[in-house]
Amino acid sequence: MKTPNLLEIPKDSPTRKERIKAFKIENGIETHDAGPPPSYGRWCAVLVEKAWNDFSFYCEDKSLFGLMAGAGRLIDESGLSGYGDTEITAIRNLCSENKIHCPI
Repeated sequence: MKTPNLLEIPKDSPTRKERIKAFKIENGIETHDAGPPPSYGRWCAVLVEKAWNDFSFYCEDKSLFGLMAGAGRLIDESGLSGYGDTEITAIRNLCSENKIHCPI
C-alpha cells in the first residue's frame, strides 16, 4: 500500500536543483566546489559574464578556472565572487553583495 502524501506536488514543478540551475543561467553565475573548506568556505560563486567583461584582458581562457587564475584577486576585490560552505550559501552571498534578488 502506498503511503499518502500530505501535499500533492504536481509532477511538472521544477526540482530545487533545476531552480538553482535556471537561476544561475539567468544571472550569469557559475559555481565551483573547491574541496576541503578553506577559511572562507568550500564553494565559490562568480558572476562570470560581468567578470569576463571587466577583466578579460588578464586571462586567455573564457572559463571560471581561467578567469580566476588570471584575475581572481581583482574579481574578489570588486565583489563579483561569493563564498560559502554550500553552493546555495555562496550564491546568496554573491547576490547580497551585488544586490540581486535571490529567491532560492
